[in-house]
Amino acid sequence: MRNMCQILGHDLKSPVDMVICWTPNAAGGGGTGQAIRLAKSHNIPVFDLADRDEWTNLNKFLGL
Repeated sequence: MRNMCQILGHDLKSPVDMVICWTPNAAGGGGTGQAIRLAKSHNIPVFDLADRDEWTNLNKFLGL
């Protein structure tokens, strides 16, 4: 339930704009992986910064 609230808000109706995380080898495991899958299923951008390419993608998303 905690992961759902992290992504969709306490009311489960207020989703975040994006997810920024770091997982070993950008593998998205454990509870963070669950949050990543939930975000992706709601078309929320996910940036796992263990993948160097995601730094560039995040900067583009932020307009930097």
